[in-house]
Amino acid sequence: MSDSRSKPPPVALLCWFLVSWLAPATLYAGDGSEYTVYPQPVESPQHTTPAPPADARSTVVEPADTVASPLGWHDTDGVAGAESTLLEGNNVRLFTAETPPLPAVDCGPMLSCDFPLDLSEAPVTYTAASQTNVFYWLNLFHDVTFRHGFDTAAGNFQVNTYGGGGVGGDRLETRLRYDVSCGSTVSIPPDGASGGVIVSPCTVGGTTRDTALDSTAVLHLAAHGLAERLVGGPGNVACLGHVQSPREGWADWLGLLFTIETGDTGTDPRPYATWFIGQPAGGNGVRGLPYSTDPAINDWTYETIFGSADPFAIGAVWAEALWRATWALIDLHGFDPDLANAAGGAGNQRILSYAIEGMKLGPCLPTFLDARDALLAAATTADANDVCPLWNAFAVMGLGTDATSVGPGSTQVTNGFAVPAECSALTSLFTDGFESGGCGGWTSVFPGC
Repeated sequence: MSDSRSKPPPVALLCWFLVSWLAPATLYAGDGSEYTVYPQPVESPQHTTPAPPADARSTVVEPADTVASPLGWHDTDGVAGAESTLLEGNNVRLFTAETPPLPAVDCGPMLSCDFPLDLSEAPVTYTAASQTNVFYWLNLFHDVTFRHGFDTAAGNFQVNTYGGGGVGGDRLETRLRYDVSCGSTVSIPPDGASGGVIVSPCTVGGTTRDTALDSTAVLHLAAHGLAERLVGGPGNVACLGHVQSPREGWADWLGLLFTIETGDTGTDPRPYATWFIGQPAGGNGVRGLPYSTDPAINDWTYETIFGSADPFAIGAVWAEALWRATWALIDLHGFDPDLANAAGGAGNQRILSYAIEGMKLGPCLPTFLDARDALLAAATTADANDVCPLWNAFAVMGLGTDATSVGPGSTQVTNGFAVPAECSALTSLFTDGFESGGCGGWTSVFPGC
């Protein structure tokens, strides 16, 4: 098993592919809405130029997807025209949990959600800006994942299903809470009942920062809703509470996936959620080590979870495995910033579809090996040429064919680095450096070759 240096430290700050071959996502152009936010792929205020305390937000206009949110983000009745000028609609409703409650955020008749932000002040002074940022990211998450298979029939979060199947009446009821520190949580009931999300600032080392401005933290919360509804089916949300659960790993990984920028590489260090815990952008993040395909930066393997009962430390290892799988496909198929385009064929688009379909295909109470097999089954159906690259990425993490696990209620696991026979020749080809330039585009899978 890995030595103690490989084990992520305990962390308790974050509570936390049937492929949809549809046309590329387009913008809904009917309600005139605009939102001043840190837009995709911006991770947080400190991942912008100019740096804080400068306000480096951008205004996005009519960002709702025509398929996922055909009448915009402020519709609920299925008839063109916004039902509310507040930060509420079919997928998400934003409000505060203060007592007495803060005034509702009203974008006005033109749906211009543009509110001041002064990062030199306490988060409670710019709650409207923070709520707008969360509203944008949760709706974006809804629209992108809808395109990749988390639609109404699969049990997503919508008031009105627009005839798409599933049960309605269950948007994400989201509160910003300023009377607690690091108190962000999420609760996910079965399809038909609204999920509950609470986002609160964090004070760490005397520095207070608003979690609502950290997109990876917001996406982490939303991703719990995705996994809870898909694993075991939308009517069963009791499939991810076991010890060897991929739950926290899927949530971290989704935040990373949504915030990949053009020019990034797999070997880059990607610390997770530095902003809200008061670290600089280059810190180690809330998980203790950055995510990276470079083992000199992140040397976790399957055995890193051995004996652990910390769901965040356990989940982080699954996120690292998915991160390596992501870059295996990006190295092969390229990167497309239009993550919503499920038919695009780029590596980041493919891995999102495979992961979502894999959640549907896998069993209740999946081990990492079960989750691996389900994702590979999704890839086999969609494009079998992706299977061996994925196997190699997992095997580097000790999740090869000969890896073993006692079961979902245990972290007694052993590494395995083997791949199926049909993939072994491919492994030898690239690890032996027969490709021109050493490893060609496979450096994220085999960073040392």
